[in-house]
Amino acid sequence: CRSQCRNNSNSGHAPLQHDTFSSSNLRRAQQANCDSSFVSYAKALFESAANSGDATYVCTWAVHDWGICRDRNSAANAVPAPYCGSDGVHDRQVLCGGPLCNSAFGSRDDPSVCGQHVAKPETSESCEDTSGCDWVAGAWSACSNTCGQGTKARAVQCSTGSESDCVKAGNLWNKPAKDSECTDFSSCTWIYTPWSSCSQQCGSGLTTRLAKCSSGRDSDCQGAQEATSATCVGRNGCQFQPAAWGACSSTCGPGVRSRSAPCVASDGTAVSDSSLCLAENVLPQTTVDCVECSGCQWSTNPEWSVCSSQCGKGIQTAVIECAGAAYGCPCANAPPSDTRECTSYVDCSWEAGGWSQCSTSCGDGTRTRLVWCSSGDDANCVAGVKPASQESCRQVAGCDWIASAWNACDATCGSGEHTRQVSCADASGQAASESLCDMKPDASKPATSEVCRSCEGCGWTENAWSSCSSDCGEGIQVRDVQCSCPWESVTNGDDALHCPIKTKFWCRPRQSIYQTICDNMNSMEPDRAEEVCRKLTSFCSWDEEPAKPADSQRCEDYTGCGWAVGAWGTCANTCGNGERTRDVWCTSGNDTICETHVTAVLTS
Repeated sequence: CRSQCRNNSNSGHAPLQHDTFSSSNLRRAQQANCDSSFVSYAKALFESAANSGDATYVCTWAVHDWGICRDRNSAANAVPAPYCGSDGVHDRQVLCGGPLCNSAFGSRDDPSVCGQHVAKPETSESCEDTSGCDWVAGAWSACSNTCGQGTKARAVQCSTGSESDCVKAGNLWNKPAKDSECTDFSSCTWIYTPWSSCSQQCGSGLTTRLAKCSSGRDSDCQGAQEATSATCVGRNGCQFQPAAWGACSSTCGPGVRSRSAPCVASDGTAVSDSSLCLAENVLPQTTVDCVECSGCQWSTNPEWSVCSSQCGKGIQTAVIECAGAAYGCPCANAPPSDTRECTSYVDCSWEAGGWSQCSTSCGDGTRTRLVWCSSGDDANCVAGVKPASQESCRQVAGCDWIASAWNACDATCGSGEHTRQVSCADASGQAASESLCDMKPDASKPATSEVCRSCEGCGWTENAWSSCSSDCGEGIQVRDVQCSCPWESVTNGDDALHCPIKTKFWCRPRQSIYQTICDNMNSMEPDRAEEVCRKLTSFCSWDEEPAKPADSQRCEDYTGCGWAVGAWGTCANTCGNGERTRDVWCTSGNDTICETHVTAVLTS
């Protein structure tokens, strides 16, 4: 500023360059103690420019500080996150204005005004920042030892790839470890010694072995240990021991002699599994052919002939010979007869008569017939194939539908439905299955329900009473009483229906001790109650109550009653005070009625 003051003072206050002059330069010149004449000159020049309306010399660029370095891809107005890298960007505000620019000409915050003489400074530029740099750790490697203690490793590097960036960010002491101790027993296995010899030389025994973990410590093996002992079978001490030969299997002719050859241990104890001996020995012969004649007998050759009768007793014949002759064996006894009696039922058959009538005409019954053997003796026919002499039968000819009387109509005033029981029965009236009646041709089941109508429960509709026929004294009132029955107007013979009009009876006990009797009677159906209670006149009496409401009644009305008066008579005194009279009477003809019901003041 001082040099600016000097340059301008030496030049005799040459005109200042407007593109470098601003209100801020003026303030700096005053603060730098430039000579008063220069300051006055500069001030005058500045005010002249302002008064002339040339805002380009009084409006300047106001530049703010740079903002925080941010990711280049983030929005400029977003809250910046810590950045790590050399390709960031930071921003600042650059506004056009100035004290005189705004006060002299109003708000002129227009970039085009300032930009005519001085280019607008940059509002953003590239930057580098490491404050957001941090360490990135990779996944751990597998443990170096899969059966016991070992180590594992991982890659650790700065998020930028340059370790120095994380050091600059102050994260040197926060760097994650690259190596770590580890324990893994996944490959530890059990190691077994060979099985020992069987504890028994012949038969079931026990064999054992030792087991240890491959790590040298049994607790490191996670899998279940296999068995270290097992059953075994010894065969070296087993041998066959043949018994003596048995008798010939045949008593007449060729047969077989046999013997046992059990497998035994060296001490003579029997072994249940003979295959143990076969491993070291050959099975001795246990059978040998033989011929025996001691049991030879006479026999038929061939079999006996067919019986001479095929249904009953007959004769059979046969050839008799010694059974052991072919093997040189004689028969000691005399030969038997070559004929014998026989009985045959091959041609015997069952015969049957015709079936009887079924035992019932409606439902399931039975029918029978005679069955006999053709030989005349049932014992000569095969019982298992004898035809049945009795069987079940079913008849529907005697089945009929039986219908009960109709129940009361379920509606007491209007249309309803009444029902009846319809069942299937035989001729005696016994119940039978409905399916039997259904099977009977041309016999359809009668209806069990039908539409009905009734007025027994209908009530009387009472209209309002008319006015009394007299408005002064006793008269008659009438009203319309109608039946609510929808068929009240039907009058064609038996179809006419009406509301109940007969007298209702109410039981009254003659003494209090008969109250229960009357209560029971009053709870019955009206007709039944009347019938029973009329027989109990010694206990109860009856009050009659018309079922139809009255359509007329006596009435009294005095609203039309009043006093009637005649003309005044002549005064009793023709000179002075006197008295005169008149007739007063009740319009009903009875003064008592007016005196009771008419309020009036009579004067005379």
